[in-house]
Amino acid sequence: MLIKKPGARIFSGWIFLILGFLFLLPGVAGLFMDPKPGQEKQWGMLIVLILLGLFFLFKGIVLKYSGKNMKRYHNLVNLSGLRQISQIAKAMNRDDLGPVRSDIKGLVADDFFPGLVFYEEVDCLVSHDEIPRESVSDMTNAAMLDNINADELGLIYPCDFECPSCGAHNHLKMGRAVVVCEYCGTQTRLKPVSGED
Repeated sequence: MLIKKPGARIFSGWIFLILGFLFLLPGVAGLFMDPKPGQEKQWGMLIVLILLGLFFLFKGIVLKYSGKNMKRYHNLVNLSGLRQISQIAKAMNRDDLGPVRSDIKGLVADDFFPGLVFYEEVDCLVSHDEIPRESVSDMTNAAMLDNINADELGLIYPCDFECPSCGAHNHLKMGRAVVVCEYCGTQTRLKPVSGED
């Protein structure tokens, strides 16, 4: 069961935590209590109660943590307008971009950011309105779209592109399937990432 809303995830986490304690407390208490005269301790039942309690506690912690992370990602991307993975990671106080990139890809695949697509080459989220038109089947139309003069329109992506050849930072132009480095002239074709590895 995948819970896509952060608030519902956090609420479910609390429910699982409460269930965990409800199972765990009687199980642990049963370990230290003496059985009634003529009865034996039911070790199997105590172990089942403890294991169920631990499972529910673990599941509750995971749901609460992931719900809080989803809420933070939502606030950073949808409300603050951050799009580059490095900016999102910095805002979340994370040095390693890998987990943030993986989280963002998963959230895009789950349609958590409606209208946004993750582009691997530029390591950022781009709105559907700004998607490079590389899916055009007619090569003439694709060539025309590659030559759109986005500078005149004043349209740029909300993130930079690091040239794979020289490492220079370039602003992405809207409507381009091919990015040309402003410094060395290297051409790079952008490809959307579905979010599933």
